[in-house]
Amino acid sequence: MHSDRHDPLPCATFTREMQADRSANRATREVSCFSASDPLAAQFRVVATIRTGSDQHYGILKVVRRSDKRILFPFNGAPTIGPFPTWTEAHDAALATARKIVEDDLKNPEF
Repeated sequence: MHSDRHDPLPCATFTREMQADRSANRATREVSCFSASDPLAAQFRVVATIRTGSDQHYGILKVVRRSDKRILFPFNGAPTIGPFPTWTEAHDAALATARKIVEDDLKNPEF
């Protein structure tokens, strides 16, 4: 497990599942940011889906605070994560966005 105190959102363990989006003929990969033993897994649910189409990759992100089930991301006016030329860049950008959302919420929770 990642124990660096400077990284409040360790994302060392990922669960990846390939799914087919038949309606859009696109491949998606669901990436869960937390392992079951990660302490933040009890506080936040972070799921990033990478959507690929026409050689472009987009991060689709959902961040939920578990205590009150508040959806922190996406929100009205939330930025699009992408497009990126590679799956890895979209993945990294989605997780960086999740990290920022969680860090900001830990510093100043919205209710």
